[in-house]
Amino acid sequence: PVSGARRFTTHGSVPVYASIGSSTYDGLQLHLRGRGKWGSAGLAYTLSRSENDHNYKFDYVLDEGDLGAREGASLNDTRHRLVGYGVVSLPWDVMLGGTLTYSTAQSYDANTGEDTNGDGYLDHLPGSERNGRRGDAYSRVDLRLSKSFEARKVRIEPVLEVFNLFNNENVDPDTIDGNVLSPLFGRGGTSLNPLYQPRQVELGVRVAF
Repeated sequence: PVSGARRFTTHGSVPVYASIGSSTYDGLQLHLRGRGKWGSAGLAYTLSRSENDHNYKFDYVLDEGDLGAREGASLNDTRHRLVGYGVVSLPWDVMLGGTLTYSTAQSYDANTGEDTNGDGYLDHLPGSERNGRRGDAYSRVDLRLSKSFEARKVRIEPVLEVFNLFNNENVDPDTIDGNVLSPLFGRGGTSLNPLYQPRQVELGVRVAF
């Protein structure tokens, strides 16, 4: 009905599935690598744009007659990404390796916090592009220090690894609250993804025989 209310209030959602989603990706990738007596290093840069009309494997459609209404940036759209890495041989056969990662913010969607049409999904925020909001940039430095010892045909290698060396607070975009009615709107939550954890230090030993 024009009112938007359910005609049959005793019925739940009646989904109709169709393989009609589409996505596009454009990217430029540059990679420099070098090697010498001191070790090896590399630098990779990606300039990209990712767009689609759905967020997940199963997603809802506002208007099946106009899928263009759903087109927008994908959730993993990252315009710039820079990764540097290297391994250096230090005195006393100590190996120092590291990785630096920086990327611009990924997108997320905003909703009204209400389900006015009763389809089981929070309504998209009127006047805003789908996934038109951006979180925070991502930056992280990981280091690895190791040294090998030989003893009676046994090779022992103690390893010290530090993840997120500078303890940067990186927000997992999948945890950002897009509900405009929430006091946590636009803020990220707790993530189990290891890429978004605070600084961690690990000490291990590898033995080869």
